[in-house]
Amino acid sequence: MRVGASMLGIDANVVVVAVALAVITALIFGLIPALQATRGDLTSILKTAIGGTQSTGLRGLAFRNALLVGEVALALVMLVSAGLMLKSLMRLGQTELGFRPDRVLTFRLNLPDESYPPERSLPFVDQFLKRLQARSEVEGAAFGHCAPITGQCNGTYAYFPDRPPAASGSRKEVGVTWVSPDFFNTLGIRLVRGRWFTDRDRRGQPKVVVINETAAKQFWPNQDPIGQRIGVGQGGFRDGAEVVGVAADVRYRAVETPPGPDVYLPVLQSPRAGGVIFVRSHLPASAVVPIIRQELASLDRDLPLSEIKTMEERYGDATWRTWTLGVLLSIFAGLALVLALVGVFAVLAQSVAQRTREIGVRMALGAAPRDIQRLVLGRAVTIAAAGVVLGLGGAWFASRLLTTLLYEVEPDDPTVLSGIALIIFVVTLAASYWPARRAARVDPLQTIRAE
Repeated sequence: MRVGASMLGIDANVVVVAVALAVITALIFGLIPALQATRGDLTSILKTAIGGTQSTGLRGLAFRNALLVGEVALALVMLVSAGLMLKSLMRLGQTELGFRPDRVLTFRLNLPDESYPPERSLPFVDQFLKRLQARSEVEGAAFGHCAPITGQCNGTYAYFPDRPPAASGSRKEVGVTWVSPDFFNTLGIRLVRGRWFTDRDRRGQPKVVVINETAAKQFWPNQDPIGQRIGVGQGGFRDGAEVVGVAADVRYRAVETPPGPDVYLPVLQSPRAGGVIFVRSHLPASAVVPIIRQELASLDRDLPLSEIKTMEERYGDATWRTWTLGVLLSIFAGLALVLALVGVFAVLAQSVAQRTREIGVRMALGAAPRDIQRLVLGRAVTIAAAGVVLGLGGAWFASRLLTTLLYEVEPDDPTVLSGIALIIFVVTLAASYWPARRAARVDPLQTIRAE
């Protein structure tokens, strides 16, 4: 599947803001240690030089703990956002589209009005499709005035000639799609009831339509829609046509949008000057395009092909924003998690090194190695707990910003929240394992001798 990477670009304003934030962050976090160094106690420094250990002080320790809590909280917010998007992408990938996008090549065919009036455009498209269908490389070829999942189809009102005009609900909004007889088979759309269009459904013959399952359930609940009459506000079908078939629901508006009531009109009864040609073939797209160009040139060399895409590429274009955001959030979440892990490890390791004398005295007075480990791990658990609580609050606000991008996933999904919180705890404890182990292996005799 191709995600629309070609639609991505670099915005100059975004680059300027990112560089400015990076410089400001570097200055702020470089200035704080510099200020701390200017306030150093000369006596403490001299004691450190002759073998002592400089204490960080309660204020410095609290500041570092606050930074660690912030790192953990930020990692949780990013991980929750990425988790929600990834779960949404999984649901999106499992969505039933109502057709088979594999091995279907599409392109737009626009017939100039001055050269192809309605009486000439219909025979031309019909002849072109028959030429494609006659090729052994082609399994199916059809016309549709718009492609599924693109949101480019028409919408209008449906009327019901057999119902009183004043009846409640006598006019409904519907989607309208003009198609050739082989449209359904070429795209692999399932027939639920009745029949598809045939070559006999032409001008001069009784008007017929095919509706989708949603239209059948909404317009004729607990009734058989076959044989019922429905009028459509476009294509000359307002006076009514007979329903001859019910097709499975297809997502035309967007992948994320549930199907609404749709009506298919036979293009042989209601000509369209331009639309999309769908070609199903067992050959790759690169091999099918020359065949299409050859058959089109045999009819009219001046007609160009445009928007040549496979249906899988169209699917990628329809979902690329969601996929791109999910990937970017996953990358940022991974970086935030690594930074939190490194930060916890570094600060705890430094703390153990600075408290070696204290740890040695504790062990000399009877503290067991497991007590020392518990002391270090306890600090890590406190940091993780505070970070999780703060991060869950931030994740609640962040998830609300993603609501419009989520698909069949609640912003406060308990599975994602509990899973991410557990990951944060495990990662924090894992980062504190080696400092805790090092603290437990301090030799009190060597520490006292070093003093």
